[in-house]
Amino acid sequence: MSRPYGNLSPFVIAAGEATAGGGGDGAFGSIPLDLASARYIDSDDIPDANSTGAGDSSGGILAVDTTPALERISTSTDKALRVIWVASNVDELQFAPVYMPPDLDATEDLTIHIVAKMSGATDTPTADIQAFDGIGDTEMGGETAALSGSLQELTVTISAADITGHPLGFLNVSVVPGAHGTDVFELYAAWIEYQSTFSNVGSENVTGTLNVREEQAANTDSGTFTQDAWQKRTLNTVVTNTISGSTLTSDVISLPAGTYEVMARAPAHRVDRHKARLRNTTDGADLIIGSTAFARQTSGDSFGSDSNVIGRFTLAAQKDIELQHRCETTQAINGFGVEANIDSKIEVYSEVTIRKIAI
Repeated sequence: MSRPYGNLSPFVIAAGEATAGGGGDGAFGSIPLDLASARYIDSDDIPDANSTGAGDSSGGILAVDTTPALERISTSTDKALRVIWVASNVDELQFAPVYMPPDLDATEDLTIHIVAKMSGATDTPTADIQAFDGIGDTEMGGETAALSGSLQELTVTISAADITGHPLGFLNVSVVPGAHGTDVFELYAAWIEYQSTFSNVGSENVTGTLNVREEQAANTDSGTFTQDAWQKRTLNTVVTNTISGSTLTSDVISLPAGTYEVMARAPAHRVDRHKARLRNTTDGADLIIGSTAFARQTSGDSFGSDSNVIGRFTLAAQKDIELQHRCETTQAINGFGVEANIDSKIEVYSEVTIRKIAI
């Protein structure tokens, strides 16, 4: 997902990783620092709009003839943009202000990244990454490791203690090359990574999946749905089972200790109001209550619907689990679902998919 913030560059939430500076286990956010909108700084300020001398720029805007310069690597064959500092030039380059997004976890460090290299092997300078939070802050950045003649990713960590966060926090980030008397300093990309407060299933390891369902022969209804009592739904087929220790016996799922995520559906027809649940029958406890649903009973205006069971639960030991369903009005023969009788294919009714999560 992405949204425009601060310098109009998107911040992106990515799954499955954490920031280099953060210690959390959730998603991270990435905020690009746009090279094309960065400004050259002269005497600690934006240059005059009327600067016309050699290497000068109007208001600090970079171009191929400014110092530092914004250029293509090759005008026709390699169109990648980069900012270059010629030998001995160490002018400051400042990016547009970066607004701290609402999901930023201000208890975790930020990491500023650059991708850069030197044009040759003579000079191996560091880069001074300067960072200021909000107004009136003191500099809180630092120096990267040394550059070389090969393209590399370099980082500086900003301590969580120095971050204001959302909504008043915003960062101003600059790059100042270290001394380089012979080679050209080349900057290709820059961005900020932060720990996100968004929950992130993708960062957790799925160790197994169980998918079970009710299958009937073609042109076979699912059966009578009797009102005012919790009914055990038929689950007679194992489609997938990679959860060690899990079984399906007589419509009952047995699961070992662990944390699980479930998505299940329980169809109904002409029973008026109905609701499903996932029930721990070993302990007599509800695990997940399903969605409220309605399947009109009136003749001539009837229809079916599903109650969906979605959520997460944790078991401390091996337990028996049932998909249970309750309705308002009894419907004989097809209350649990009406056959489709299409192309002689099997009928599929209730279904449960469970994933085991290692946290």
